[in-house]
Amino acid sequence: MWELINLEDYVTSSVQHSRGCPHDCEFCDIVAMYGKRPRVKKPEQMIAEFQSLYDTGWRGSVFVVDDNFIGNKIKVKKMLHLLIGWQRQHGYPFHFVTQASIDLASDDELMELMRTANFREVFIGVETVSPESLEECGKSQNLKRSLVDSIRKIQTYGIQVMVSLIIGFDNDPPDIAKRLINFIWVVIAPIIQLSRLCALRGTRLYDRLKKEGRIKGFATGENTDGSTNILYPEGVEERLSAAFNEVFTTIYSAPELYKRIWNLVKSLPPNTQGNVLTASGAKTLLKSFWKIGILGKGRRFLFWKLIAKTFLFSGRNFPVLIKHFVFGEHLMIISDKFRK
Repeated sequence: MWELINLEDYVTSSVQHSRGCPHDCEFCDIVAMYGKRPRVKKPEQMIAEFQSLYDTGWRGSVFVVDDNFIGNKIKVKKMLHLLIGWQRQHGYPFHFVTQASIDLASDDELMELMRTANFREVFIGVETVSPESLEECGKSQNLKRSLVDSIRKIQTYGIQVMVSLIIGFDNDPPDIAKRLINFIWVVIAPIIQLSRLCALRGTRLYDRLKKEGRIKGFATGENTDGSTNILYPEGVEERLSAAFNEVFTTIYSAPELYKRIWNLVKSLPPNTQGNVLTASGAKTLLKSFWKIGILGKGRRFLFWKLIAKTFLFSGRNFPVLIKHFVFGEHLMIISDKFRK
């Protein structure tokens, strides 16, 4: 099937190991579509897929697109043992990105297997730092542990954490913006997926709010525009919208973002294969020199300062720096719209 696409058009390729999630968050439609019992491919089938991708000549980033990669920990560990052997046999041609729940931090064996298999980044749905809001949406797995300690522990395995946060729960406190900004700084997470709460068809949230007469149209699916299809009491929508704008414009101002990038770059331990600067990565670096370092307004000094610091003190993490430059530049451009 890989021959149907031009691989040069992509910066990452994708495979899927499982469908479904054992958790049942009220706002999430995964359980509605795929069920609570994860359906998992056999380890041998996954290795065959990796080999097929390898045979096309693909090298570099592979996104394991599972909604919760660790939904069945026993089976994923079996697959990872085979994957580690395959990676070693082929000289570690791939590095992986995936999605998982926060309880990954409770399983040292699993994190070590992921590190050894060359998993470099995981997307985790933190959603909120308000216990009342977590209780409201049924995200019980996030209430059982320290969110800060969990993310820091995952990072000790050389695995970067991309955090998902949501504003718009009925129990969000008046100071939710300040709480989220503080949390983002403490966990050293440069790239945050910040969204307004939306009610997706098929979710328990949609069904509940529809009965309450609180649905307006459809969710846009765009998590950076600050929109929602949920109706709130008078004055609440304005407060939540202002909170979203405050968080987005704060965390994606150049000084704040570049500080977080540097804190990650200088503290992130190397993974199994280190962070090798590939030919593609070098090309991206040169482009960032021009577009950010030369043409970038208001960020050139910060950009070159961070380049120099990384070169002098943490050169092994240059690829991490490049990726966050590119992601961050895109998000800073979006944040500029909220400042107008």
